[in-house]
Order: sequence, then structure tokens, then C-alpha cells
Amino acid sequence: MLKSKMDPIVEKTLELRKCMYGDDEGKRSKKGKKGDSKVKTEAAVDSIQDSLSNSVRTLAQFFGFHDIDASALSSLTSVVSHKLESISRQLAILERRKADRLPQLYSSPLLHVLSLNGIPSYQSLGVYYERRIRATYEQVKTRAAQFTKKKALAPPKRRASKRVEEKEEEEEEEEEKEYLQFLGVADVVTGDSGDCDENGNAPKKRMKRAGKAK
Repeated sequence: MLKSKMDPIVEKTLELRKCMYGDDEGKRSKKGKKGDSKVKTEAAVDSIQDSLSNSVRTLAQFFGFHDIDASALSSLTSVVSHKLESISRQLAILERRKADRLPQLYSSPLLHVLSLNGIPSYQSLGVYYERRIRATYEQVKTRAAQFTKKKALAPPKRRASKRVEEKEEEEEEEEEKEYLQFLGVADVVTGDSGDCDENGNAPKKRMKRAGKAK
């Protein structure tokens, strides 16, 4: 009997799947109902779809879309699902070719699949993760920490509004001084030497004096 040695990553993936969903193949009782396998398959598919949807949502949040729309999430999940199905079909074909000892471009079917999808080697995949995914995560984390620290050190909004109010009061005082100076010059010109009150209501005094003169 011909035994094919699969790629280690594929073997680990199959082992992980057995741990998650159970290895029922070859161990299922013959007395079991025919519908049991179908129900378990549907449950496994639903679980995979949920995991895929959660993964896509996590990636969307990683790139800043924290409140992604349900329809947009469904569309993105569908695209990723079709891509994974395509990669799985490619891998199945190449694994079969290796089992049949047919000529292949790469010794590893998985490496061949990665090259078909724009990834030349395992190392480049690791470099991509470290430089793009991990580095971007660290940058976002650092900027978030800096922003949080800056907000913590910034004065409260009340202090800022108080400074604005103080500045406005100073401007009003300057305008009032200029107005009082103008009134003083007007008194000199008109010969009225009466002092203004604390509110600068000199014109009212002049109006009263004018009334008395009448």
C-alpha cells in the first residue's frame, strides 16, 4: 500500500481539526443513524463559518473599522471563504499529485500553493507577518499609548474655558479704559469736567446737566 507523506503544516492542521471537532471517521458505529454524520458536518461547517466571521471582524477592527456593518462583514467573510476554498482545492490537487508520484514544481504541495498565491516561501510569509502585521500592531499600540498619555497630561476643558473667559474679560477692560479715555477727551473739548461713574456713564450725567440748564 502506497503511503504519502503530507506536508507537516497540513498534518498539524488535520490534528488541530481532530482536536476541535473529534475524529469520527473510522470510529463511527455502524448502528448509528444515517443523519448523525450530516448533522455533525453541518455543525462543524457552522462553527467554521462563525470562526471565519469572527476572524474577519477582528481584522476589520485591527484596521480601524470598529463598528463594521453586518452586510459589509458578510461580504468580506464571503470573499475570504471563497479564497480559502480555492486554496484548499489547490492543495488537495497537489497532494493527490504527490501521492500519485506525478512531477511537481515544488517538493512541498503547500509551498506550491503559497507560490500560486503570491507567497514565494515560508520565510517570506514570516517576514510579511513580522514587518506588516506585527510592526503595524506595535505602531498602533505605541501611538495609542502616546495619545492616552497626552490626554492625561492635558488640562481639563474647564481650565481652558476659564483662560478664554479671563482673556475676554481683559479685552473688555481694555475697551472700557479706551472708552473712558475717550470720554475724558470729550469732556475737555466740551468743557465738562464731571467725573464718570464706575460704569462709565458720563453721557447720562451730561444729559442731566443739559436738562438742568434748560
